[in-house]
Amino acid sequence: MAAPYGSGMGGFLAPRGVDFAVIGEAFEIVKRDWLQWSLFGLIGFLGIMAVSMVGQILSVPLTLASSQAGDSAAGVTAALATIPISLLTTVLQYGVYGLVYGGFALMTAKAIRGEAVDLSEGLKAFNMFGPLFLVGLLQGLVVAVGFLACCVGAIFAAGLVAAAPSIVVFERLSPVDALKKSLQMAKPFWLMAGLFAFVVQIVSGLGVILCCVGVFFTLAIAGCCFTLLYRDL
Repeated sequence: MAAPYGSGMGGFLAPRGVDFAVIGEAFEIVKRDWLQWSLFGLIGFLGIMAVSMVGQILSVPLTLASSQAGDSAAGVTAALATIPISLLTTVLQYGVYGLVYGGFALMTAKAIRGEAVDLSEGLKAFNMFGPLFLVGLLQGLVVAVGFLACCVGAIFAAGLVAAAPSIVVFERLSPVDALKKSLQMAKPFWLMAGLFAFVVQIVSGLGVILCCVGVFFTLAIAGCCFTLLYRDL
């Protein structure tokens, strides 16, 4: 099955499958206009951290109750109550990721066309805020189910739905249909897609080592990688 670049990327290509070499390709693409990519990465990072802080604030009373109650039944109950909050926070973060990766998809498409990339291109994703945020939420739910079924299942679930934001952007499908199409496209390569998503997430986190600010750059590389994955499936 030929996978479309979509209206923003033009044409059709025979699927190549999962190619880890695109991580290097993404690095070169982002490096050319690194400041613009990093600025949009900063916006995405702030959104993700905002959701994380809300989750932590909601967890504080339960954590305190658990520590004060010790090993009693009340303490165990309070500790267990933090689990759904953590899962909900993760799912909401995926909603932000859906929006951010949608912006990076637009920037990647422009770079592939040989045009200069600027922050305004990524901000166009906010015109599709609802669909991108929702597709991100659905991605988070799929990953959460994969985690609950089997911890490593989350890795492969992430790989199967990684192309969904790009599908929303370039093919204008609904979030549910985009998720279904991502599953359909990645299913023949489920093992490598999962490993690819795992490696890309490691790359995304490497920016923390670079005085934390590097995460804006590596987050951009991750977004570009997932767009190139969509291109190749």
